[in-house]
Amino acid sequence: MRISIKPKVQNYCHNYAFVFHMLWQYCRKYFILLSLASIAISMLPIGSMYLEREIINIIVYSAKQESDFIIAIIILALIGGFNTLLTFSIELQRLFGNFCSKLVSRQLTYLVLRKSTDLDMAFYDTDEYYKKLEHVKQAFGSGWESFIRDPMSIFSESIGLITLIGILASFNIWLVPIIVFGVSPNLIFQLKTRKKEIQFMYSRTPETRKMNYVETVLTDRQFAKEVKLFGFSEKIIQMARDVFGDYFKKMKDMQLSVVKLHTFGGAFSNFALFVVSAVITYHAFQGKITIGDWQLYISTIFSIRTSLAEIYGTIANTYKQDLYAVILTDFLETKPTIELNKGVEFPTKGTPPAIEFRDVSFAYPCTAKSILSNISFTIKPGEKIALVGLNGSGKSTLIKLLTRLYDPVSGSILFNGVDIKQYKPSDIYGLFGTVFQDFSKYAFTLSDNISISNVIKCDNKSAIQKAAVASGASKLADELPNGFDTFLTKSFDLNGVSDLSGGNWQKIAIARAFFRESPIVILDEPTSALDPEAEYNIYHKFVELCRQNTAIIISHRLSSVRMADRIFLLQDSQITESGTHHELMELNGEYARLFNLQADSYKISETL
Repeated sequence: MRISIKPKVQNYCHNYAFVFHMLWQYCRKYFILLSLASIAISMLPIGSMYLEREIINIIVYSAKQESDFIIAIIILALIGGFNTLLTFSIELQRLFGNFCSKLVSRQLTYLVLRKSTDLDMAFYDTDEYYKKLEHVKQAFGSGWESFIRDPMSIFSESIGLITLIGILASFNIWLVPIIVFGVSPNLIFQLKTRKKEIQFMYSRTPETRKMNYVETVLTDRQFAKEVKLFGFSEKIIQMARDVFGDYFKKMKDMQLSVVKLHTFGGAFSNFALFVVSAVITYHAFQGKITIGDWQLYISTIFSIRTSLAEIYGTIANTYKQDLYAVILTDFLETKPTIELNKGVEFPTKGTPPAIEFRDVSFAYPCTAKSILSNISFTIKPGEKIALVGLNGSGKSTLIKLLTRLYDPVSGSILFNGVDIKQYKPSDIYGLFGTVFQDFSKYAFTLSDNISISNVIKCDNKSAIQKAAVASGASKLADELPNGFDTFLTKSFDLNGVSDLSGGNWQKIAIARAFFRESPIVILDEPTSALDPEAEYNIYHKFVELCRQNTAIIISHRLSSVRMADRIFLLQDSQITESGTHHELMELNGEYARLFNLQADSYKISETL
């Protein structure tokens, strides 16, 4: 698709305005100092050029008196002073530019991170989200800081260029368009080059992910045991070779086309320089200008070419950064379908509400398969509910709908008779203390791993210890070198532990849910990595702590859910059976079959 120049120019102007706004807002002092340094860098070389002209004219045309020599020495000292100031200004520009780019880049990173947390779970299930996020990461990793520096570079070069053009125009104004026109094809060629590079980079995004994953498999502790035991490292390395081979071939073809464009552009600009230089030299031979003037004008045209090349190169680079800006803007403007603070406040945050699912159906984004179909049930405040069923029956999905991580495709979920869409999602989230089957393992201390679920009281040591005792994680704290202050990985502290068992991590996750002290507690397969004794203790404490709260348990161990007030069996996207353990056993349906199947397996294992 062909892109017109006008919208592209508008994009450049919009992006530069955006950058200057960010610079002014987040690092105003450094931005002003950067601007002053940039002006100095653009003007000092021009001052040196004029001084060099005077030196040459004194040498060539003076009467060779001592006073002329003294003047020449003074001018040389001034040139040295200008060069020293130039060196100092360049260092200041680098310093303040680095400060500005770091501060603004960090602020942009915060915006991306905040947007990532604001987006609801539906986005995480789409390829489009990961493509956007991957491209945003590439934008930052591939030189977003240069996009912040580029406007200042153009600003600096433009000041110098205007002055240089004025010098050349004072000699012959018609030479200005010749040299500008001669260098201009470089802009077109560099734009084409950047476009090729961007297209190549984004076309290789899947391969980049493959390479990153292969490196992770071969270097990460998580995979180390199987890589060594199964001996498939060479197969993985060969996969890396194949991916890189394809990448290198396409990269080589792209680079060769870039060399051709740059060579042609360079030849065209050199011819323009030759024409202008010949005109200036002719005037020197005719005696119309001095040797010093000839040196000044020749230096001027080469400086004009250099400045134009710098500006064109920066604009071409900005074409690349413009795509980054579009990517960033597109990501930041992505609207969540569930807005955290949209709706009214939930009136009774500290007490469990009456829950009703009314004809709820759901399918994950970008899939046609219905996970739940016309589900209807009620849960009374303080009731203990168990969800059971085979893998893939929709148990965890039901919990995600209840906690409003997703909205149903059809039907409604009501709290105290009101659709939960009427309430702020942030208030709804606050009602739940949840342990998911795929719970998170944070690279923080044991204390932080527990208290992160309730940041308001994260410094309450006694509450942390109470939650740890309830989940059984307190025994782990006693064994760790620094107790609750021990880091649970080596990411932040090389003295941290790195060999926690799955059971210990699960106890920590359960403690996190207890610490939240929410009116509704959900345990999604909470004891799958625990031994029977630890499982019994967890459930005993769970019932004790949740007397006044609503509790929902998902478990494959049906013997563990007999204490529930009601049990829901999910099968074929629906709730096919519900009741107490005794009622479901008397029904002699699917629940009874699964329970007896597990009981028989326990008996067989005991005889063995």
